[in-house]
Amino acid sequence: MGGAYVTMTDGSDVMHYNPACLYGLKDVEISAASAKSDFGQKYDGFGYSFLNGYKKRAYGGITYIKDDAGEIEGRDAAGNFTKMFGDRAQLLGYAIGNTNEYLKKHGLSYGFMAKYLTHKIADAEAGGYGIDAGILKQEPDGRRFGLAVKNIAGKIKWSGTKGNPSESLDRIFSAGYSIKCAGNGRLAAEITRDPSGRGKKVTASFGFEKKVSAKTKVRLGLNDGKMSYGAGFLLNRSKIDYAFAGNDYDDIHRISATFYLDDESPRGRGKR
Repeated sequence: MGGAYVTMTDGSDVMHYNPACLYGLKDVEISAASAKSDFGQKYDGFGYSFLNGYKKRAYGGITYIKDDAGEIEGRDAAGNFTKMFGDRAQLLGYAIGNTNEYLKKHGLSYGFMAKYLTHKIADAEAGGYGIDAGILKQEPDGRRFGLAVKNIAGKIKWSGTKGNPSESLDRIFSAGYSIKCAGNGRLAAEITRDPSGRGKKVTASFGFEKKVSAKTKVRLGLNDGKMSYGAGFLLNRSKIDYAFAGNDYDDIHRISATFYLDDESPRGRGKR
């Protein structure tokens, strides 16, 4: 989907983009994902979404992510090799997506995600927290509007470095819009402002998803001029997804599996 995810409500990993979208899930889910770049960078993730609260009206989610850049060559100021070092980041988060009677009449849901973060580069380590927030508005004709802010609050503290500084996490703003089209397809557009991003601070993303058969979806995406492709295959109470994205540095391949559990929600969610 090219990164245009703040209006998508399919899959527990939506909590990373807009936690309000958790309320759009139709099943309790367990998911796992793995990605690898041509340069050896690895990404592994786990997610579990479930009915939350004593009235079981909200959806909660637990997630764990590990991003490992592998072994990196260290160089001094003259460009001479010094030693190999690692670069690893981890995230453990809890999210919730919910609404109330008033907001529900207007098609609105909201969500929050609290996360604990660690980062290790060579001999330096950091740990801290972050809080994400988002809203989603769904219209009867299938239009959706989403707004999400990552790190609305957040800070990490370093150790093993000179001065052991603390730093606030950059706030990342995303706004998206999507419509139903081509029968059972969805077209999404999104703008993201990321102060920490390489190159452009503001990027545009576009994505298109269409169900081409009872058990198959295909996806196309465009993010800052770079194409991505993907497909999802629905099995017996489970789903397999594959995605490919290219950029200026290397290509990324991602595969994920989702398992659907029984949903006893009083909201009357249907089974797949």
